Amino acid sequence: MALMCGILVQVALAGAGRRTYTYRVPEPLAERTLPGCRVVVPVGRSRAVGFVVARSGESGAGPGGGHGDLDVPRGKGPAALRSVLRDVIEAPDTFPVLTPEILALTRWASGYYLCSWGEMILAAVPGSLLGPRRAVSVRITAEGRREVESLLPVAAGVRERLLRALSAAKGPLSRSVLLRRGGRGAGAVLDRLASSGLVEILERASAGQGGAAPRRSRGRASSARAGDISPGVPHERTSEQQACVAAITAAFEEKAPTPFLLQGVTGSGKTEVYLGAVAECLDRGKGAIYMVPEIGLTPLLGRLIRSRFGDRVAVLHSGLSAGERRREWERLRSGEARVVLGPRSSVFAPLPRLGLVVVDEEQDASYKQTDSPRYNGRDLGLVRAQEAGAVAVLGSATPSLESWQRARTGKYRLLSLPSRIGGRPLPRVQVVDLREEFKRTGEIPVISERLAQALRERVDRAEQAVVLINRRGWAPIILCRSCGETVGCRRCSVSMVLHRAEGWLRCHCCGSRKKPPVLCPSCLSEYLEPVGFGSERAEAELRRELPEARIARMDSDTVRGRSAHERILLAFERGAYDVLMGTQMVAKGHDFPGVTLVGVLLTDSTLGLPDFRAAERTWQLLTQVAGRAGRGETPGEVIVQTARPDHYAVASAITQDARAFYEVELRARRALRYPPFTVLAQVLARSRKLERASEMARRVAEAVRRFGAGRVQVLGPAPAPIARRRGEYRIQVLARAASRKRLIGALGAMLDRAEEEGFARSLIVDVDPVSLL
Repeated sequence: MALMCGILVQVALAGAGRRTYTYRVPEPLAERTLPGCRVVVPVGRSRAVGFVVARSGESGAGPGGGHGDLDVPRGKGPAALRSVLRDVIEAPDTFPVLTPEILALTRWASGYYLCSWGEMILAAVPGSLLGPRRAVSVRITAEGRREVESLLPVAAGVRERLLRALSAAKGPLSRSVLLRRGGRGAGAVLDRLASSGLVEILERASAGQGGAAPRRSRGRASSARAGDISPGVPHERTSEQQACVAAITAAFEEKAPTPFLLQGVTGSGKTEVYLGAVAECLDRGKGAIYMVPEIGLTPLLGRLIRSRFGDRVAVLHSGLSAGERRREWERLRSGEARVVLGPRSSVFAPLPRLGLVVVDEEQDASYKQTDSPRYNGRDLGLVRAQEAGAVAVLGSATPSLESWQRARTGKYRLLSLPSRIGGRPLPRVQVVDLREEFKRTGEIPVISERLAQALRERVDRAEQAVVLINRRGWAPIILCRSCGETVGCRRCSVSMVLHRAEGWLRCHCCGSRKKPPVLCPSCLSEYLEPVGFGSERAEAELRRELPEARIARMDSDTVRGRSAHERILLAFERGAYDVLMGTQMVAKGHDFPGVTLVGVLLTDSTLGLPDFRAAERTWQLLTQVAGRAGRGETPGEVIVQTARPDHYAVASAITQDARAFYEVELRARRALRYPPFTVLAQVLARSRKLERASEMARRVAEAVRRFGAGRVQVLGPAPAPIARRRGEYRIQVLARAASRKRLIGALGAMLDRAEEEGFARSLIVDVDPVSLL
């Protein structure tokens, strides 16, 4: 039996509820169980990797929480407590993986977003950093087998492949085998399956050298840092840019600086302001986090930042290999790199002395993680800056309503760049009214003649164009002209999308696929017809209209491989393509001086969504994509195809009048008591049985009303906008309040009650949702 040293540690585990657990530390492991270190601990009959979040010595009981899944006798003292605790099995780290700052941030985030501390820590330290030996064997649970029974015969996505492999196996499978079978992204998916109870981790071993002492990295440079990048010099700033940099610089001397909101029209030079602020931060011996919403924005921006700051820049995102990401992490932790560029997870970068947090395109929904833990990287960036006494700068041409309102009320300091660099004009916007096109031709064109002619002119003049269609696939609906039914997903209450090139119908909710039917599943009619269009069909129409043009398509169907974003964007920047078309990936953040035309094929698809942010998202997307045109010497033009040119979101984007949009939308939000005038949370109760989901939602609503003590308004229960997903019925409850503390308190008490009653795992709680779909 191992010698005890009297130390107890509090351990955060993923997938084990919102509690933490207390374990005893054997004497040989005492120096390896500091806060922030990983430990292997017993949980039931299995083992799990957790993180030490606190520890106590000889004089008192443990730091609180659960007790290795054992009940503690009531009325017993410290000796009795220690007698029922279980021992830490292994402690692989010689140095804490997590810094005190990141531990504090993840603790705050787990409390605010109502998830387990362990889950939040796993989001802060991606699985690729922990090494391939983190989980030795995995087996499927009974709930996971029920999930497999509902899958279609063809396993489509990573999630389905992993579940099928585990279901078919006679026993547990090693993690390394599962990662090979699952493909790209399998590690993160496997962790989520474990958190949701569909698979069980039977044994975990030490996780490589993730917890070694900080050291300078060696070996080849990562793809994020490779390449011959010439040193860059700052552009000569305009007076407006210089005023913004000066204001931020002055804030470095404040003990508790108020966040900035930088609103600048597209092409006004916000990036130069950010880089000027980073330079000032580095001059003061501090580090900076530069956040972007998507990894597609990192290649070109990364080259620019490295040209200015050299090897002091690290890039962190999921497109890097495990080794590359580990090296970048270690460079940051050791202080070798002092600037980090990346998407939302970069908010957890281990910078020793943080001085600046920049959140570019702060309005973007991609900063919000859509699965557990459902945190918002933008908002955590503000929290981290506040705790560090650092300066936070949020920037956008189309700030979110929440940020705009905070600037109006003085919670943020507003900085403005109202003009484009060099006095260049904003692009001229033309509207193609699709209602008139239908009257004239009897159909809605994919590409109107006006847009087609403008594209031909650009190709003839060796200029470039961007075309936006914010919908994937060939056609979003397969319609039976006989009975009016559409071909839907068997597991989700949505239509399946035709992807003609690959010959499949795909569900964009669950990833399942099937061959297009010959006869209508409802009436057996043969009159099935694709209706509408997506990016795949739009590309085909572009190639038909412009047979000589070099066209690149950029959507999630064409950028699946590593560095696919980078290859397409760099080729377009070099002039290898005439037209870049795609979904919202092409709409924001890119600066291509050769682009003189932007075409928007369909603006109305987002306006009709059952979501209070639908108008805001439409206005932001239109304004952002229009801003890609005319950034060089040649003036830009935008052609917008729409059936609703009079809608205020579309009209404000066309006239490029942000204040007009804010005025109308804020008035509507105030009347309906939606954010930014209240704090909102969504709770989804899920079950394969509708009656079960309805009953859980009823209990949720009742508990939130009770614990809210009349200060939390509850809407519902009601079916969610997507009422069935992945074979589960979803009943929605919305909760809103004027006080964040009151809302989080009521939801936390509700979750505690749900855990006691055994149905907490069937709930999804989303605080500050960016979408209600």
